[in-house]
Amino acid sequence: MRRWFTSCCAVWHVTRPWPCKLHRSQVYITSKTRSKVWATWILYAVLVDLTDAVAEVLARPFVDISIEMVYRSLYYFSQALRRGEASDPVAYLAANATWLGIIKRPRKRSSLRLLNLTNPSGP
Repeated sequence: MRRWFTSCCAVWHVTRPWPCKLHRSQVYITSKTRSKVWATWILYAVLVDLTDAVAEVLARPFVDISIEMVYRSLYYFSQALRRGEASDPVAYLAANATWLGIIKRPRKRSSLRLLNLTNPSGP
């Protein structure tokens, strides 16, 4: 810990023209930030896994399911769980996929069409 703290002060001194006055409590902020980043990655991994399970139950490709809407729909699942109407999040989200907006809408085809300017007969 001490060696890391002194090397941190050395790097801090290089980036700052004034003397290093980094306190040990400021090193803890880095650990908090690291914990927040790890929590974000774990949440994202769980969401991707849950979205994949919902896509598998719906027999749809993973790209057709919105990860954001799965995240938002967890509130509705928690309310249904509280009322005793649901116990499995994958089954609940798959059963209410259209109502919850989990399945992405098909996009309209682009009105801009590029011309095929290649000559199939060759040069």
